[in-house]
Amino acid sequence: MAEPDEKNGGVPNMQDLVEGLLSHHTVPRAPMMVSANVVWRPATDVYETEESIVVRIDVSGMRRDDFEIIVDGEDVVIRGQRRDPTPPGKKHFHKMEINVGPFERRIRVPVPFDPHQVSASYENGFLELTMRKMEKPPPTRIKIDIE
Repeated sequence: MAEPDEKNGGVPNMQDLVEGLLSHHTVPRAPMMVSANVVWRPATDVYETEESIVVRIDVSGMRRDDFEIIVDGEDVVIRGQRRDPTPPGKKHFHKMEINVGPFERRIRVPVPFDPHQVSASYENGFLELTMRKMEKPPPTRIKIDIE
């Protein structure tokens, strides 16, 4: 179950609730492994073209070196940390919707892909991974660098 969201008056985030229900009850998968210090989950799109699977993540305000991307079997793991751009010291927020801190997304890729044919780019606040589809992939774990 989703944790209460302190920024939302203690009400769990509806997107996390629905995604959790759908992803854990409709697709067989390994247990979810997420670091304990993960504090937010950026919006993510996954779509398929004739030749590739594309993962697009909304992570504005970050730098290329803020990310770690790993291919782990049938999953792609994207980790990072958005730094707080506000000045240090005591602040009183009237509205706070921009997430900061560490995040992690583990995405089960819906079709076999070549782990050696994965590219990543970061432009206009979107991190985009493109994975070349293939018949049957070998089991592997690879770190992907951002161009």
